Amino acid sequence: MDKENIINRLHEHLAEAGKFYNKDRILGIFLCGPQNYGTATSADRINSKVIILPTFSDFCLISEKISKKVSLSNGDLIHIIDIRLYREALLKQNLTFLETLYTEYRIIDHNYLNLFYSYLIDNRESISHYNRERILFSVTSQINNILSQNPYDCINLYNAQRLYYFIDNYFKGFPYQECLQLTKDKREKLISIKIGNIVPTDIDKKALMEELKDNTQALMYKYIYNNTSANKATADIIDTAIIEILKASFKEVEVKESISKQDFMKTLTNTETKAYYSIIKEIGVEGNITISKLVEKNPISRPVYNNLIAKLKEKDIASVINMGTKGTYIKILNPELRADALEHS
Repeated sequence: MDKENIINRLHEHLAEAGKFYNKDRILGIFLCGPQNYGTATSADRINSKVIILPTFSDFCLISEKISKKVSLSNGDLIHIIDIRLYREALLKQNLTFLETLYTEYRIIDHNYLNLFYSYLIDNRESISHYNRERILFSVTSQINNILSQNPYDCINLYNAQRLYYFIDNYFKGFPYQECLQLTKDKREKLISIKIGNIVPTDIDKKALMEELKDNTQALMYKYIYNNTSANKATADIIDTAIIEILKASFKEVEVKESISKQDFMKTLTNTETKAYYSIIKEIGVEGNITISKLVEKNPISRPVYNNLIAKLKEKDIASVINMGTKGTYIKILNPELRADALEHS
């Protein structure tokens, strides 16, 4: 299945999720499964994760976090999950959720695209190595569990072998993307296992099962005491990402009386007005700015930009988020000023 067909299927999944939850509460959808590993066959279905955002009322009053699985008539599976549970899954180093940071098949609402990329995608390597001990125990336990269920099933053997390749590469220090996709020869071997070419008889299957059990046990003993502690700084990045996305989502639906464009402009000095339009020219209605770069481009001082940004935030004209070394994220919220920004950008 080519990329266009996979994206079309994801749009179908989004439409299905929209039957249960308002579309403006959907952060995005992400493909999970063999299509991400380069080991898919025509028999494989499309599985997706849909991350939803609680409303402000739900966040305050309802403690239950949604996790719902929807099976489609064509065999596809959609897992709809609250962003707060998504956070927990990342911290637990759940492989299927870490995969959402690496798949090329994703559709993210434009209101949260910048935040998702800046916090999560840009930091995905550290997030996927946040707690190596959890990864080690999780993957080796999955392998042993798969092999204990039905070791003579080719799909089970495929899954166990893929996970072994994954964890072996992971602790050898390979980039996470290479742990998922592997080399061409390993992908070809996995596909052959899946369709029964390499293990055509029960004797072959039992031999592979025993080999996988021995290799998994040896790998567990090798790495169990090998620098597997959690990284608090990475946990802070994950937490900040979820907080900022939720803040942005609540801001999107918040109903309040907004200061008019005319009244806001009256609060600005002439130089602050020039600074405002220099930012609009740079980002339009939404984007990242770096004050030092703006100062280089325009005859406006840093204090003027700082004062302007403080007013944008104070008057609820814009959502302003400090992104550290990535600069300052600004999104114009006021409807009149959004229209004005589109004209001047």
